[in-house]
Amino acid sequence: MSRLIIAEVSKVRHYHSTVTDGFLKAWQQVGARSKFGKPLVFAHHSFIDCLSGEARTLADFRTIPVIDPDKRWLVRKTLLEAWTTLRIILSMGKKDTLIVATIFPTALVLLEYLLRILPRRNVVVLQHNEVEAAVTTPRPRLGSYGHANLVWHRMRGRRSPIKIAVLGSWIAEGVRQFYPNSVGNDQLFVLPMPMIASASEGQRIAPDAPLRSCFVGFNTAGKGFDTFEMLAKELPDVDFMQIGGGMLKNIRTGETRPLDDTAAFMETLAGCDVAIMPNTSGYDYTLSAAATDALAAGLHLIAYDRKCFRAMQAAFGEDAVTICSSASEIRDKLASHEWRERMRATRQQRLAKIDHSEFGLTNVGHALEKIFQDAPGALDRQSGSPAPASMAKGDAAS
Repeated sequence: MSRLIIAEVSKVRHYHSTVTDGFLKAWQQVGARSKFGKPLVFAHHSFIDCLSGEARTLADFRTIPVIDPDKRWLVRKTLLEAWTTLRIILSMGKKDTLIVATIFPTALVLLEYLLRILPRRNVVVLQHNEVEAAVTTPRPRLGSYGHANLVWHRMRGRRSPIKIAVLGSWIAEGVRQFYPNSVGNDQLFVLPMPMIASASEGQRIAPDAPLRSCFVGFNTAGKGFDTFEMLAKELPDVDFMQIGGGMLKNIRTGETRPLDDTAAFMETLAGCDVAIMPNTSGYDYTLSAAATDALAAGLHLIAYDRKCFRAMQAAFGEDAVTICSSASEIRDKLASHEWRERMRATRQQRLAKIDHSEFGLTNVGHALEKIFQDAPGALDRQSGSPAPASMAKGDAAS
């Protein structure tokens, strides 16, 4: 017997909850659940609570301790995430497949050493923005988060006990280019970020309503939040909202209100017209979950010229993604009433493209199946295996 296991050992609350939500729905979409059984998800209780009601019916769940990523406790996070992941791996059956959805790079380095001396299991780590540091120049500073991931990539070999999954084909090309001797075809998978076209009532925006723009996610370095705030001062007839981290904030008034779960987040997002992403660094070899969430909600995306946004434009067209080179160019787009009308008129066309794109649930589901079926003993798989016994007692999520 065998099972797909997903471990979220690094995130709490809303962090990346839409990604895991989409993976579970994609697994269901392609009929993998009926063939191979329910996936098993290990995550913090607050993360599980933020999944949609539907997603919580599509898997079995086990709660695990996770340190809030906002806390910069490097040593504690490294040891806890490595230990939690190791416990899950030791509880796996020979034919199970584990996808570690996010993990601190320093914990990866530790696991690389430990797993070399243990019986091999099918372990796949999904790399998000941390892959950027491993495939770009200049190299990250010594001791940084990115440097730890660079160390892990350099120490890997073709017989590494840990396989890699990345969120897009152009990212995989970058990994192969930088590490041709350590990443074979059986060591690297493309697992696209899942997107589900929103059917929210929030999309029914009155034609004469003010344009509503948003900044999705946290105002971390390089994401251009200062540009977003500057645009809010220059365009008084446009609403500017920040949506993310379980919160909606009006940039002008400072008013906030909580968003309790993934459904509330997507509903609020769908009430906007355009997402602004003036990222000044990164996002050449990673995919923005904020961008995929915005597009899935029917928003038009205005972004600076990064490979990530170019890939989204190639997938969905110029009526979905506009690439700009400066804040003034973004301002001119937002100020143009002709552009606003055209952008609103093409909303349903943008949404219709999602299911047939590489980010649609069917394609994502097949990518999950490929990872699952590439494990040793894949041809002998049967459905309905129980939860790993050593992790199943006393920690089931309510």
